[in-house]
Amino acid sequence: MRRNSLAILGAVIVAFLVIRLPVIYRQPGGHDEEYYAFPGLTIIEDGIPRMPHVPQRDPTRVFYRADKAFFAEPPLYFYVQAALYAVLPDVYGTARLASLAAGIAAIVMVYVLARRWYRDETIALWSAGLYSLLRMFYFTAITARPDLLCTVLGLAAVYAFDRWDADRKHVWFVGSGVLIGLGGLTHPFAIVYAVQLAAWAVWSERGWRRLSAPLRLAAVAVVTCALWLPMIMTYPDEFRAQFGNNILHPAGPGLLSRVLSPWAAFARQAEVTWERAAAIQFCLLSAGVLAAGVLDGRRRDGGRKPVLFSLSAIYLISMIVGLHPGYGYWSYAAAFFAMCLSSVLIQCWRRLAGAASHSDAAGVSLSVERSQEKNRESADPGSRLPLSHRVLGSRGMAASVGALVVLAMVPGLGLRASWAYVSHGNDIDYNAPRFAARIMDDLPTDARYTVGIEYALDFFAAGRTMLIGETDGFYLESKDFPCDYLIVSHDGLKQHLPEALHGRLLRTYGRRDDPFACYAEVYVPAESQE
Repeated sequence: MRRNSLAILGAVIVAFLVIRLPVIYRQPGGHDEEYYAFPGLTIIEDGIPRMPHVPQRDPTRVFYRADKAFFAEPPLYFYVQAALYAVLPDVYGTARLASLAAGIAAIVMVYVLARRWYRDETIALWSAGLYSLLRMFYFTAITARPDLLCTVLGLAAVYAFDRWDADRKHVWFVGSGVLIGLGGLTHPFAIVYAVQLAAWAVWSERGWRRLSAPLRLAAVAVVTCALWLPMIMTYPDEFRAQFGNNILHPAGPGLLSRVLSPWAAFARQAEVTWERAAAIQFCLLSAGVLAAGVLDGRRRDGGRKPVLFSLSAIYLISMIVGLHPGYGYWSYAAAFFAMCLSSVLIQCWRRLAGAASHSDAAGVSLSVERSQEKNRESADPGSRLPLSHRVLGSRGMAASVGALVVLAMVPGLGLRASWAYVSHGNDIDYNAPRFAARIMDDLPTDARYTVGIEYALDFFAAGRTMLIGETDGFYLESKDFPCDYLIVSHDGLKQHLPEALHGRLLRTYGRRDDPFACYAEVYVPAESQE
């Protein structure tokens, strides 16, 4: 890596951190974080990922006995999370750091893969830069979920397999299998890149090795995934109920039926990516993949691989995820989308500049005689400009197109949220951990609490007796459990938690009308009023 490239890549990562860190540490808990931010804390206590605040006992529900052991997702992400909790405060921001670190690694891997495949430093840097701006990526990087760690393990597995395909050193083959297995220990959507690399193994071998190569790769991955077996064998009922209810059932009809009739799955995942990427980015990325298919699809070098990985990822994610709203899973496919769009932009840029250079050079060679030169100048006054000026003008036009693409990424980039937290640096209403501490200071320590998603982790980490505020029976019905106080914010109000618990409003905190500020309402449930 050249020094200039290292500086530019470093600037991309620094910009990413500057924009995202204020949100990560000051924002209240969000969707799924009321569950996935907890197992790391219990691992520190006894080595077992658990959710003590979800005492579900219905085996048809996703979190059946999750307070004993958590199996709705594989455990690797939560052990990484536990390492962070061991040295940093027990807040949502620390839980999110595992995803943020994976995000930084993913940006680097996008650069490394693009440079290897295109043999082009500029395309590689643009790929990393555009990826850091994609909503399909950065939302996943600031959420305490395992998706992005699974993504970066997949990108690393692709790199290792590409190295093996080039020099046939066995260590890269085994390393790719191990990385697939670690991805499987992070999230089941690792099956996407497992299938991609198995197909690549079949394509790159000859004779009987076409069969043995994917089998050997699968064997290494399965052996790696087997690290989860001791825990599964200790809690077989919990694993069967949670993993089945969370991973298998939400996908909808069987995999074979989706393969034979994929349109419902395609439509659902198109809706998911449209919602996550938003209109501008969705259209840009779609156009980038299609244009790259035309420009790069027939290349014999690595330049066609991003196209192949993009198209196969779209198909496999749609087939495997089905009807489930897998927003975070698309962070993997987005890495290849960013490469395709970057390749198209840089190729168009160079073709415009190259066409201008060729045209001007031809014009100069034909201007030997003064009469011809006068005629040409009278017909085209712009041709009097020096060659360097016209080439720069063409490059400037191409650069303007690139700048417009970057500017098109700005809406929905999260800049307003970051500015809100930075500009209110000393305001407790914009600092979720301090805000939750203020609420707890006003309430008795020995009471029983039902807490909404925004401040659940704060109450648990403070040692308060609590359970999650939830009305969806698929997870838990909080009304079935007694409590002394109900703490809700925007999510709990949408779920009508106060009505479900027949609560009487005691007091409010924060600013309800500001979407970036903290807000909470404290209720006394009907049972506690008697």
